Amino acid sequence: MKITAILAAPALCLLAAPAALAQGIILPERPRREPPTPVLDRGAVPLEVRTLDVRTSIRGRVATTVVDQVFFNPSASELEGTYLFPLPEGAAVERFSMWVDGTEMAGELLDARRAREIYESIVRSRRDPALLEFLGTRLFRASIFPIPPRSEKRVKLSYSEVVTGDAGTVTWRFPLGNARHAPKPVGQASLVVEVLADRRLTAAFSPTHRVDVVRKDDRSVKVSWEEKGVLPDQDFTLILQEPSGELGFSFAAHHPSGEDGTFLLLLAPAVDADAKPIPRDVVLCLDTSGSMAGEKIEQARNALRHGVRSLNPGDRFAVVTFATEPRRFREALLEADAAGKEEALKWIDGIQAVGGTCIDDALQASLDYLRGGDPARPGVVLFLTDGLPTIGERDPALILKRAAEKAAPRVRLFAFGVGHDVNTHLLDRLAEDLRGARDYVAPKEDIELKVSALVSKTTHPVMTDVTLSVEGVAVHDLYPRRLPDLFRGSELSLLGRFGGSGPAVVRVKGNTPSGPREFVNEIDFPARTDESSFLGRLWATRRVGHLMDEIRLHGETLELKEEVVRLAKRYGILTPWTSYLVLENEEMLARFRRGESAAAGRGGGDGFGLVTGGKGGEDALRDDLLRRAGFRGASGEVPPDGRAPSEPPPPAGGGAWGPSAPDSGGGTPTPPGASTGEGAVRRSLEAKKLKEAEKAEDGTEEDREAGKDVLRRVEGKTFYLRGGVWTDAEAMEASAKDLPRIRLAPFSDEALALAAKDRLLARAMALGPVVVRIGSVVYEVRE
Repeated sequence: MKITAILAAPALCLLAAPAALAQGIILPERPRREPPTPVLDRGAVPLEVRTLDVRTSIRGRVATTVVDQVFFNPSASELEGTYLFPLPEGAAVERFSMWVDGTEMAGELLDARRAREIYESIVRSRRDPALLEFLGTRLFRASIFPIPPRSEKRVKLSYSEVVTGDAGTVTWRFPLGNARHAPKPVGQASLVVEVLADRRLTAAFSPTHRVDVVRKDDRSVKVSWEEKGVLPDQDFTLILQEPSGELGFSFAAHHPSGEDGTFLLLLAPAVDADAKPIPRDVVLCLDTSGSMAGEKIEQARNALRHGVRSLNPGDRFAVVTFATEPRRFREALLEADAAGKEEALKWIDGIQAVGGTCIDDALQASLDYLRGGDPARPGVVLFLTDGLPTIGERDPALILKRAAEKAAPRVRLFAFGVGHDVNTHLLDRLAEDLRGARDYVAPKEDIELKVSALVSKTTHPVMTDVTLSVEGVAVHDLYPRRLPDLFRGSELSLLGRFGGSGPAVVRVKGNTPSGPREFVNEIDFPARTDESSFLGRLWATRRVGHLMDEIRLHGETLELKEEVVRLAKRYGILTPWTSYLVLENEEMLARFRRGESAAAGRGGGDGFGLVTGGKGGEDALRDDLLRRAGFRGASGEVPPDGRAPSEPPPPAGGGAWGPSAPDSGGGTPTPPGASTGEGAVRRSLEAKKLKEAEKAEDGTEEDREAGKDVLRRVEGKTFYLRGGVWTDAEAMEASAKDLPRIRLAPFSDEALALAAKDRLLARAMALGPVVVRIGSVVYEVRE
């Protein structure tokens, strides 16, 4: 049993600096007796972590961090504890203070050599590898006594350090991922960073967590994150970007040995409140068929009102409603001045919901407004419907073809589906083909809030028709595939892969209020770096989302399916098409991947795979394999016919992804290739979420719960629990079979010496028995 209660504490470092490690832990000891020297107790009850509150203030180039932690002693004994706080690697600490229950405590600072001796001694004596996380760091140590039984102990510490910038980019890291070794989830964790920069800030961006970013002015920003019951497995990263011109530009890369690297480009327009937006032509197109009657039509009217009021001086606009036929507010685009807006608002007041749904005619009428005109002037269509085409052209393929032929290159279409009786394939393809975006409003969601949020975000374009090229280094698989327009206050994050290394030139071109512009930046792609290890999974998440849309909208191929499975397994990405599955031998797993439904016999050894099939029995092949092999699925016993209890028989011929789970609201399940229904809307939103991922996070809460005991992530690698051993996904790939292997006994002098030299190996060993591939060598650390 582990007897450490582990808490994350912050580290601040530059983007190009080595990853820092700063994590506070309390090691319980036996209650004091004579003699008073405490003895480490291998059987002590672990302390629980009730709360973790981190507050960091960055003023100019000085960062002050305060960590407030509440521990709980669940035992019936009074304990003494040794508090260890590893200092950020390379940090020039100016001041270090610690308080316990409001009283300032004495402690000692130890250099890296003495700290290593203490870490290794504890690891050996407790047979607990978790402290290998800290090898190579300096250490602050203090004694805490008493820790009363069944009571809380509050520990608060602070330190200040000087930070410097690197080409206008500073990265702050909080090693939350080290909390993976805690005995229980942290009850409540919160983190707040307040920044007051010496210069203007163009962006504050976290690629790892969902944060709230509040700008106070052009030099100050507040970033916050909060979560309850959290046991995270990745570090928190915050990127602060200072402008290098009119277009802020940040670059980060991860390039492990022996494979292509992953890079992130972050583009942020300079924030200038006085800058004029690019004038637009905007068409607001609303479904007013009978199914929109009641609360929906009132919310939709309010969304239209917001759209009209948010138009900028210099914009032109039109309003189209459609039911049995399209109805135009005006026959030509109208200037968005006070008089034009007032007329439109009065017209909107009279909108009623009645009739059928003529989607094709409405699209043609909307696109007619945007034919011709200045090609540099953006044309925007906001299209909202709650139904299927019932009047006029009803073939989705022909509707798409006609829209593509009518739309000018400057058109961007934003599609909103209301409810579940919509054709998701049609709306998604419209948004994809016309370079916009799609979203869906659930039956109980507020139409006005969702539509208004997008309207507000897109009212101030600062660069359109954006293109990017890289010269000097070969890059590939960039996401998003089509670069969106840039708006004031927004950031564009571009992820891709690269081969080779060295200097390169990045060119960003687009149309701005002052005409066509080109921005040029010189960057250096590293030959090897272990920094920013989260980038690989973030890139893979976007690629999986792109592949999902390809399969949904254009049809499945074996190549696409295999690529989804490969990426899902290597990076531990949980999607509607993947689920955790414990298989008793590798042959069964291989047969599953080949799509064979023949019975697989039991064999020796345990295997773990992240394989196709969703929640609630979405993959009949998976269930068939489990039933024939006599296994129990993650959601319970598989019925004799291989189907989930509420699942209908698979259709003739099936689909490679298998039949879809029943809709959560009951009723008829949605087939996997269906374009309508609750399941179709859900799959569209899930693919959209992955394609637009800005954070290297898991999928749904259910997926995280399902995988918490069989999957871990360390330094960008994914480890699966196989036969009691944490096994690196890369070590399971076919390419690793012929690599040399180094076998080490846990807690041996050889293992600890290698861990002290290699940060990745040390953090992998902290999981326990482990198999990890590092470069061209596979290390096996187990009995």
